[in-house]
Amino acid sequence: MVRPKKISDEDVLEVARDCFLEKGPQVSTLEIAARIGLSQAALFKRFKTKEDLFLAALASKAIFSKVMDLLSWLATHPKQGDFRPQLEEMLTRLWNMLVELLPRIIALHNQRSVIAPEKIFGAMKNPPPVRVLAGIKKFILRAQENGQIRSDLSAEILAMNLMGAMQGRVFFSRILSQSDNRDDDVYIRATVGHFCESILPQENSK
Repeated sequence: MVRPKKISDEDVLEVARDCFLEKGPQVSTLEIAARIGLSQAALFKRFKTKEDLFLAALASKAIFSKVMDLLSWLATHPKQGDFRPQLEEMLTRLWNMLVELLPRIIALHNQRSVIAPEKIFGAMKNPPPVRVLAGIKKFILRAQENGQIRSDLSAEILAMNLMGAMQGRVFFSRILSQSDNRDDDVYIRATVGHFCESILPQENSK
């Protein structure tokens, strides 16, 4: 006799996350359960309410671990040496995090009238995007201390500009499906080039 395939909670959350991001929070738990291969009653044995399922799917530990990985990297960079490849690596890491985080943040934000904000981010003092922005600012300040970029620039504004460049790309290419027909690596390299023309010390900008 063939034993039925065991469906893990992570399998459940992956399907639920796809459903919520595809159809929004109004998608029925009946449809989610059907896609998973469970009954609705079995789904509610694992997650007591639709709200619990929504939060578990979109504010999962996996995405927060990606945030922490990026913050850990930012805390030790840039190192002495060529700044361009380090800026490119930072933007690549930021991009990879935002591709998963930004759609979830938008979905969670749209539920703020139903779900209390403190439930979304738990006991965190600052939500992930705020923490990442602060990390990028420290990255810029460290680069200025190293003499890798101009010291007369506002680290706060530059950090916001860099994060905005990646957020905008994610929003248009992934959320609105408005691609400019260039792949992501090309976009990141071009962004590095544009920024470096204005932020590197003059002798290093060429």
